[in-house]
Amino acid sequence: VSAALGGEFTSMWVHRGTSHSLWFGPVVGPLLGLGVWRLERWRARRRHPDLPLDAPVPGQPEGVNWTDAGAKRAWMWLFVLSIITHPMLDVFTTYGTQLFAPFWRERFAFDAVGIVDLAYSLPLVLALAIGSAKKQRPKSASKVARWVLAITTGYLFWGLGMTFRVQQQARAELAASGFPVDTVHSYTFVMQNGLKRVVAHSGNHVFVGYASGWVRRPIAWQTFELTPNSDVKRVLETPEGELFRWFSKGELAWQVHPLKDGKRRVELDDLRYGMPSEPRRGFWGIDAIVAADGRVESVHRSRRKRGASRTRNVGDIFRAAFGYDPRTYKVGVGAQLEPAPPATP
Repeated sequence: VSAALGGEFTSMWVHRGTSHSLWFGPVVGPLLGLGVWRLERWRARRRHPDLPLDAPVPGQPEGVNWTDAGAKRAWMWLFVLSIITHPMLDVFTTYGTQLFAPFWRERFAFDAVGIVDLAYSLPLVLALAIGSAKKQRPKSASKVARWVLAITTGYLFWGLGMTFRVQQQARAELAASGFPVDTVHSYTFVMQNGLKRVVAHSGNHVFVGYASGWVRRPIAWQTFELTPNSDVKRVLETPEGELFRWFSKGELAWQVHPLKDGKRRVELDDLRYGMPSEPRRGFWGIDAIVAADGRVESVHRSRRKRGASRTRNVGDIFRAAFGYDPRTYKVGVGAQLEPAPPATP
């Protein structure tokens, strides 16, 4: 919706923005809770006009009355907690969450789990289903919910621990190979908690490797060099370029391709997410056309094509999660610094 109303770059700015700020739930939640409570009271009065206003409505569990005056606070707390826990969960992913928007636009990401993780989501869905089936026994349903919340919260911190361990391993391996790193980040793969995509920078060198959070083995690295480029600098100085750099938290790679009439196509990639087959490519990026005189003519978002078949890519992901080199399928291949293959234009 935001892209349709404000352009293709708007969604980068508004997604996980003000609605995911920590103040949003405590401010908006009580208003929503009050509104729903009033709506439920109105519906109860309409369906059962002969009942006293605060009397239990037929069909409600014994001992529960969500329409009386005492339930107002419970409705308000329900909305406050459900809204504020959403960004608290999102911050454990790689995507980035603006916890203090619109006052501060910093995006926070713990990189503990992927932006999609069924191992986390399905237990919560199961708890909701059990709660719905046991709605006449709220104490039993509440017990199940507490256990599932404890398990899934532990799962988040387990993923966070794997992220920290892989980052320490990456620093040690690269330093032992003569490359002390400036920065290193471990990004959890989509739908695969056990697979970490590691991106490290040492001067102009970029190292990309895949590490298993489940099986500790040396990381098989691929490396390429990023040299400063005036066309890239011009693109990053455009509003779209600045926004994309902010969105990607500076984790960028670039390529410049000559075109006709002296023009160049500049391709910028978000390195946080990508496939093993093309380490210098991300899932998404931006493309720009730079004129012969250095003027940036256009900038637009781009989704990158996968370098291998969908089946091959999925197989690579699961092999790497269990400690296999996703490119050679060998176990324990050792820390290898190999040149990355040329990216597909």
